[in-house]
Amino acid sequence: LTRICKWKARKCYSRGLRTLHNKGTLITTPIYYANGKPHLGHIYSSTLADTLARWFRIVDSNPVFLSTGTDEHGSKISDAAELNKQTPKQWCDQISNEFYTALGKYNISFDRFVRTTDDDHKLAVQDLWKKLEDNGDIYVGEYSGWYCVSDESFLAMNQVTEVNGKMISNESGHEAKWLTEKNYKFKLSKYFQKVLDWINENDIITPPSRLNEVRSMLNEYINESKKNPDMYDLSVSRPLSRLQWGIPSPSDPDQIIYVWLDALTNYLTVTGYPNDQYKQLWPADYHIIGKDILKFHCIYWPAFLMSVGLELPKKIIAHAHWTVEGEKMSKSRGNVVDPNELYQKY
Repeated sequence: LTRICKWKARKCYSRGLRTLHNKGTLITTPIYYANGKPHLGHIYSSTLADTLARWFRIVDSNPVFLSTGTDEHGSKISDAAELNKQTPKQWCDQISNEFYTALGKYNISFDRFVRTTDDDHKLAVQDLWKKLEDNGDIYVGEYSGWYCVSDESFLAMNQVTEVNGKMISNESGHEAKWLTEKNYKFKLSKYFQKVLDWINENDIITPPSRLNEVRSMLNEYINESKKNPDMYDLSVSRPLSRLQWGIPSPSDPDQIIYVWLDALTNYLTVTGYPNDQYKQLWPADYHIIGKDILKFHCIYWPAFLMSVGLELPKKIIAHAHWTVEGEKMSKSRGNVVDPNELYQKY
């Protein structure tokens, strides 16, 4: 962040603080999963984004727009709601408010707090789905393979390892279950080489270690998908019979749109997409994310955008994790540091 800000400062001051471009500067945090209360890691991501936003408000005369929010769909959310004897919407209202309040306490200067249960977000997601479908990149398929509920992620055979009789995701360390179901698939394999070319030809991913991770993943996917492209295509829906809490496909209401396609679209929602006003902010200038969601932002997201002909984000900053006794801070592990307690204390 320091390097980026110094570089931008030189650009701005050398031009006498004139505007750098016609559109506004869009800076985003991840939207935070509403399966539990906020922890210190969420405040950290938001503070990084807030620092950038405040800097650009000082040095750039263009409007600056900072977005954040909550990701409220998927099986983990409905499970958490049931455990707490609430409906999914009641649970999401409660948890989303806790995130909103925590970010306010830490003076995060966001311009939009988006929720994936918002009406305009549903409109944006269904519009993006229709465009992906119209371009021939969504087709009916059957998924048989490993699915990690904790990550809301479909996994190939080489992405899981058996540990003590359970199949574990190599990326996250969470348990995966075998799944067979009819759903819709996105032709992700069609875009592997295009995404690789994009990150190689542009200064997109920071720091370099994360760029190398994405390159490594893509090279592996490209080689493996030559044998069986369909195996590396992405399931982008779940049957309504398996998952009720989510946004239905506009072309098949018996299918619920995959939580990551739903969640990533929030970056378009905050711009006013699909209305023409979105062009005043899009493309995103900075996505601030944690390294655990690198694949979704650096491979899935650009592939979706390429498919529908939208411009790609200019910069993705992926920070490391906060740890407790050497383990990633995680709501599911229960080892989180409560930012509200820190706020009260300090």
